[in-house]
Amino acid sequence: MSYKKRHLTDKRKLCPRCGSPLMASGSYLRCSLCGFAKPLEGEGGRVAIKYTEVVEAKKKGEIKLFQVTSSGITSATSLESDGVYLITQPAKDTIWLWKGSKARPKTVYDAGTAATRLKTSEKIYSAQLKRVEEGEEPSDFPDVSGTSPISEEMIAEAKEATEVLSLERPSEGKANIYMVDKGDLKQIDKPVFTTGDSYLVDGGSQIWVWIGKNSSVDEKFSAAHLSTVIDVSRRGEPKITTIDQGSETHEFRTILGGLKIVEKDVAETLLKHVEKPVYEPVLYRISSEEFETINDIIYTQVPCTKDSLDSEDVFLLDDRTNNKTYIWIGSGATVKERVVGGQIARKFEVERAGAQDEIFVDEGQEPAEFKAILGMTD
Repeated sequence: MSYKKRHLTDKRKLCPRCGSPLMASGSYLRCSLCGFAKPLEGEGGRVAIKYTEVVEAKKKGEIKLFQVTSSGITSATSLESDGVYLITQPAKDTIWLWKGSKARPKTVYDAGTAATRLKTSEKIYSAQLKRVEEGEEPSDFPDVSGTSPISEEMIAEAKEATEVLSLERPSEGKANIYMVDKGDLKQIDKPVFTTGDSYLVDGGSQIWVWIGKNSSVDEKFSAAHLSTVIDVSRRGEPKITTIDQGSETHEFRTILGGLKIVEKDVAETLLKHVEKPVYEPVLYRISSEEFETINDIIYTQVPCTKDSLDSEDVFLLDDRTNNKTYIWIGSGATVKERVVGGQIARKFEVERAGAQDEIFVDEGQEPAEFKAILGMTD
């Protein structure tokens, strides 16, 4: 569900520039992050005046430093040779794009898109973009050695935004999980992700941004932007880590306690707790190379066909309609995978209130009902 303050529900809209929530302020709806403002109904004809005031005020702002990542930008405190950075200099109406000597070419390409968005979020809409290579900085290149990426004004604005979104800091050792949806964050109660979306996992002092392999550019930027908002609201305390699908760390997997990566229709069923008379069987792949304990396993949905089976791995076939869970063990699976296979089955049984029958299947000894589901022929 999407969490909102009750008294703001009717007035809340999304900013057309950056996708953040608009809040009523006097006779305007205002974005606390990028400064966009528009009059409330019945207050027409005043946007141009308000907008000009915001822009002029912003041009007097301080120099800020941002590092470009695969999903957007994050605040930074220094320039490193393996990175690409954007430096905003409002007083000179300039955004500098600084490329480290060891930076990846793709990151430089991403920086161009990020700079365009940064013009909006930093309210320097007419800023000129200047590109600089490490070691070739011109005389007017800004000094960022003592740059503080977080000002009191930024903290206040970020806190205001997190209050509108009702983003509460999780308790120690816990995490809040959010799906990025049109510039907003919707909290979900289970670690069920889809390849076409981006997610934010808030662990308090650590924030992870998970990017699905089919996630859109807008969702990637929104995920990075919203994680930075939370970071700034906590005075830069949290460490932000961006994780692309397939590169999940042990720490990330452990705090989630069993990540499922599934198709969108399966995710909706798992998250909304919808009871249906018939469920399509779901096949998950589990590999010994991807986990250390039962709590950091990733269940990746694969096509429910015989061609998905691999002798080196363990697979779980969830036949929910018939209350059966099949654990298929490939001939090349390790002893560890065989042991964990049983633990996985019991975990699924707990999630289904003990209704599932656990059926262990060795490769080559598949029962008829298993073969029928996967389209296997004798």
